[in-house]
Amino acid sequence: MKKTMMTLLALGGMGVLLAGCGPNNQNLESNTNTNTTSSSSANSQATSGTSTANSSNTATNTTGADAFAISLADAISIYQEQYPDSDITGIDINDRLGNFYYEVTGVDDNTEYEIDIDANNGEFKLDREEALDNDERDGVERRQESLNLDNLLSLDEINQIALSEVPNGTINEWSLEKELSTTYWEVSVRDGSREVNVSIDAQSGNVLETEVDD
Repeated sequence: MKKTMMTLLALGGMGVLLAGCGPNNQNLESNTNTNTTSSSSANSQATSGTSTANSSNTATNTTGADAFAISLADAISIYQEQYPDSDITGIDINDRLGNFYYEVTGVDDNTEYEIDIDANNGEFKLDREEALDNDERDGVERRQESLNLDNLLSLDEINQIALSEVPNGTINEWSLEKELSTTYWEVSVRDGSREVNVSIDAQSGNVLETEVDD
């Protein structure tokens, strides 16, 4: 996938203009299950943190789970409180026996960290802490891999974009990653026997790639 994404981003001429590297938590809206088709209703849901049913012909099972009590912004803040002098290099959201967790990975100049955060109650634990390899130390890894967290689209908006590619699907996993200079979501959508991975620019919402695993 990384090699495919690198080729796509290099040749596609996306011209994505990314903002600075610091997090802007005001732009990270709460994660919700939503079926809305208008931007006004999406904004309303993000403000209230609730899900709204819609009678239009959009997909219904957005996440395969209830709305998260802990938002993406909350998860980022929890990590940053523990490791304020590091940068986030990856965020995975996945289901473990019916409960969703954020897996947040980050680095400082010489060490990599990973914590697991319960999406229902915010409880967290350190999953991994290890020294970087010699060629990754002294800030090399953090300069290359740090995510751009400015002006992220809400998870609601990312869900809607992914489901526009797979209208009858159910989202079961998200991964926020970086390739070249682009921070993007890879969203896994289950549609019957198919697993569809939709890569979405985290700032612009452009669909970068859709890959089907039968």
